[in-house]
Amino acid sequence: MANHSKPSLFHPILCLLFLAAILTPLAVSVLQNNDKVSLMEKRKLEQMPPTPTGTRELKKYPGKLESYYADNFGFRGKLIRNFRRIKAALGDSPSPDVTIGKDGWLFLGSIKPGYSKYHDPIGDARHVNLYTDRELLRAANHFSVIEHWLGERGVEYMLVIAPNKHTIYFDKLPDYIKKENEYSATDQLIEYLRANTTITVVDLRPALSAQREKAPLYYKLDTHWNYFGANVAQEAIMKEVESLFPSRIQPRLFDMTETRVKAKDLGIQVGRGSLTEPDYVPVFNDTCDPVRIPRKTRLRDPHSYECQGQDLNAVIFRDSFFTALQPYFVRSFGRSTYVWERLKYDSLAYYVQRERPDLLIEQIVERGLPYVPAKSQSLNQSLNRERFEASNTTLFSGELSTLTFNSQLEAEGAADDHVALLSTGRNPAIRLPPLGLEPGRDYVLHLRFQSSVDSTASILFCEKEQVRDGCFSSNLSESIAVQKGKNDIYIDFGHPNIGSRVRLDPINKPGRVHLYELEIREVASI
Repeated sequence: MANHSKPSLFHPILCLLFLAAILTPLAVSVLQNNDKVSLMEKRKLEQMPPTPTGTRELKKYPGKLESYYADNFGFRGKLIRNFRRIKAALGDSPSPDVTIGKDGWLFLGSIKPGYSKYHDPIGDARHVNLYTDRELLRAANHFSVIEHWLGERGVEYMLVIAPNKHTIYFDKLPDYIKKENEYSATDQLIEYLRANTTITVVDLRPALSAQREKAPLYYKLDTHWNYFGANVAQEAIMKEVESLFPSRIQPRLFDMTETRVKAKDLGIQVGRGSLTEPDYVPVFNDTCDPVRIPRKTRLRDPHSYECQGQDLNAVIFRDSFFTALQPYFVRSFGRSTYVWERLKYDSLAYYVQRERPDLLIEQIVERGLPYVPAKSQSLNQSLNRERFEASNTTLFSGELSTLTFNSQLEAEGAADDHVALLSTGRNPAIRLPPLGLEPGRDYVLHLRFQSSVDSTASILFCEKEQVRDGCFSSNLSESIAVQKGKNDIYIDFGHPNIGSRVRLDPINKPGRVHLYELEIREVASI
């Protein structure tokens, strides 16, 4: 007779546990409020796709729904955080953007081949991201033009470079990261500017390195310096300010109170967001109470501070490294204005006109180097005019009868002192006769005319040996804004492989132009 055992509870319980394991995350994902951004992954998460309204949307809907669930299933954050903690504890960074160093130090970037995010700060530490000679000259020319432009308006200019954490704490990087060159892009830029220009450039590395044994200057678990490091940096900056404005500012180190702060930035990315580390709070007992203008704005929005009892007025173009500097700065200037963006001509002109500052500071971070800003013809106007007027080498001057026009530009008539032109399209072009342009030399075009519209003027040229009509390229060109009415502009140009053919687009839309003067001279290099 067959032996029948009693039914076991093991299999039903196992099935229930299995169902609970796969359904609980689904239930939690339905009930929870989904995040829009993952701080650990530093990216936006997929959101619930809208209900499809047509066949094309219906075909894409399952894939979008799958992407949404993959980003929002229950307990996802905790699971990822624990996975990253375990991986980091084994010495393997769970984030492609974080390198695990010694003694709990974390560093932005990676040594993996092809890595280029965040301007490759590990490559900076290895001294492999360097300026070429031409890039260094272009960068120096740019900063010199800013200094010249501000100097004409009675404003001092200062360039401040905030060092990477990797530079000050190179010894905390893994041993496999080695310096491959003696000098860095920061070394190149600072040494070149000091040797060849009059720009006040502030190198904060010596001051920070001298204080690093007293207390941590940067967060172990974040990219940035802490308030102690910022305190050291601001004193070094203020000493440079004092050299420009003797007796009008008082450099000082502020007292600090030690505290602790939860991990940010890099710590969150590797699952260490719950850890804390030392931090420092500046003590401002004997300073003014700065007034924010406007009182309520976001940190990244332009804003000013006024501090009663202080003297100088400053405008600061800044990035994230200036956040810890700002509490010191707002107490050191009578008025200070903060603009969180790269310095560009339009913003520069606007804030100098509005604020009438004594000093303009451009703060950049080391990991942004080698930084080669785009040329601004609007910013170059005064210097271009000086170079043009100092030159006696003229290549083309006033020979308006030798000009030819394309089909979008018609000569309506000529007078003793000008030619009247009608633009009928977006690319009206004046073709100049072949000129004796030489590769590697600098030239300035002086153009005086009246325009019926706001527009853009451009000069385009061909590379050497090119003679076909289509050789003009926007990659080999310079442009400047044109105002409705009178314009008197100076455009500098040159190229290592410039040819003899030149084209001028006085405007880039339909309108009328009265051309009074067109002259090109070879000028001295900056």
